[in-house]
Amino acid sequence: MYQLGSPRSSFAYQKLPYALHQLGRTAEAVRVLEEAVTRGVTDLSLLALLGSYLMEVSDLPRALPLLEGLASDHPDFAEAHNTLGVAYARMGRAEDAEREFARVLELDRSSASALNNLGSLALARGDGAGAVRHLERALELDPSSASASNGLGVARARSGDLDGAIAAWRRAVELSPTQFDAMLNLARALSDRSRQEAISYLERFVREAPEGRYREDLQKARGLLREWRANDPTN
Repeated sequence: MYQLGSPRSSFAYQKLPYALHQLGRTAEAVRVLEEAVTRGVTDLSLLALLGSYLMEVSDLPRALPLLEGLASDHPDFAEAHNTLGVAYARMGRAEDAEREFARVLELDRSSASALNNLGSLALARGDGAGAVRHLERALELDPSSASASNGLGVARARSGDLDGAIAAWRRAVELSPTQFDAMLNLARALSDRSRQEAISYLERFVREAPEGRYREDLQKARGLLREWRANDPTN
């Protein structure tokens, strides 16, 4: 649910890793970015992207010093602080993460990504009201943020607002056909209301979600589909 920056420069070296990441082939994306670094490409956004992908392949021992060095050497580089904040959040260092996201907002008060990340921190702390506040503000600044819409759905569901959660998850999937977290959340939320619609979302998740990134969820989803189909009186 934490939101990282998107590639903006060093196009040739960032486009392929980003595409590989979207396919769930993050380890390959890391290798491409590392090759770029060995070839002398030192674009700051590329280095931040490498740090974020190292996190995703559970290589925090390499990701953390890279990101900390980047943020220290370039204190006004908001993307480095944002990505470092995500690293701290994944390590359970919530106060450090919050400090980094606050720094992003000092540099750019319109950063929907930082607000989205603060919303995710609030969710992790059990602060539903804070999560809704940050995520709604993120969506005011960037209505196209599928990640923030998914997070808002989670926050609303935890507060008992299932209708609001379903609306947010529908919006997330509409905004991004690859927002698989929202797709899965939506299927589960609809299971008691509209089983056929829930099945359609779950089938789509099973068909389209990348195996490498969603292996465990896909196994559970396939089992749930078998159960739902077995109990469908129309079959």
